[in-house]
Amino acid sequence: MNKKLLLLTVLLSTNGGVMTRAAMMESITNALQKYCVPKPNSYICEACKAGTYSDGEKCETCPAGTFMNNTGASACSKCPDYCCSNPGSTGCGEVRA
Repeated sequence: MNKKLLLLTVLLSTNGGVMTRAAMMESITNALQKYCVPKPNSYICEACKAGTYSDGEKCETCPAGTFMNNTGASACSKCPDYCCSNPGSTGCGEVRA
């Protein structure tokens, strides 16, 4: 999710109401945790690299049989039944015999 879309999502989630600064920062932090790993004591975060996903606290490697080809994912995608992948894959590999 790009930063502009994330900000728009947060702003729209207020339903036109007024938010305190603390409530807005909490909302932004919660939204960011879906797509990246927060740096300690900061509202800045680092997107998890391809082949990994964010569990809300840290980047985890996609398990075998799954993949992620984008950065900042909150989950990995499952490979089709006829394909396979190694842990940390950015795509599904060879066709199973």
